[in-house]
Amino acid sequence: MTERSAPELSAVLPLSLELNPESACVPIAGQASVVRALGALHRVVASRIVVAVAEPFRAAVTELVGSLCVVIPVDPAGDWRASTRAGLDYLAAQSLSPVLLHDWRHPLVPPDVTDRVVAELTAGHRVVVPVTAVTDSVKEVDADGAVIATVDRSTLRNVQYPRGFAAATLADLLTRGADPVAAALDAGESVVTVDGHADAGRFTLPADAALLEAIITSRR
Repeated sequence: MTERSAPELSAVLPLSLELNPESACVPIAGQASVVRALGALHRVVASRIVVAVAEPFRAAVTELVGSLCVVIPVDPAGDWRASTRAGLDYLAAQSLSPVLLHDWRHPLVPPDVTDRVVAELTAGHRVVVPVTAVTDSVKEVDADGAVIATVDRSTLRNVQYPRGFAAATLADLLTRGADPVAAALDAGESVVTVDGHADAGRFTLPADAALLEAIITSRR
């Protein structure tokens, strides 16, 4: 049996205005969150990473990321999907390799999470997402805010980043809806999950700055 060769990977990190590029550039424990997020990609993608950033923040992001990636400007009026599409279009001019889609608000992704996503892409899956179990009690409420039922959380999952896509699949999904994973489900596309990690969760900055700094400091 012939062993499947690993695909050449690309990555896109959108930074539209709605994703708050200013906060992405603020140092937390000595390093901006966007740089930390790019570090998780650079280990497996190396030179084919594109940050699609709203034009007013292009210079600031370029100064921060250095040689980690290519920074391309996008229309400030564009949303997350438009920025992602711009990054994908830039990469498509070179090749149609599988793509890791990342979010700077998930700056502490451990290497093994990214590795698991890449492994499933290598196996030929077209949509791959890291997930963690929902551990909090979940309740359904009525219009007045009164609890009316307990939701079974055994099948619920939190979806994290980076998310993996076949390039052509991602391009198609971006034409279908704002959320490529939801669009994949609506289109009947198989969405494969891999184990995520508690550290790979989303941080809202600047509100979570102290928490994020404490986590980073505790791991040194």
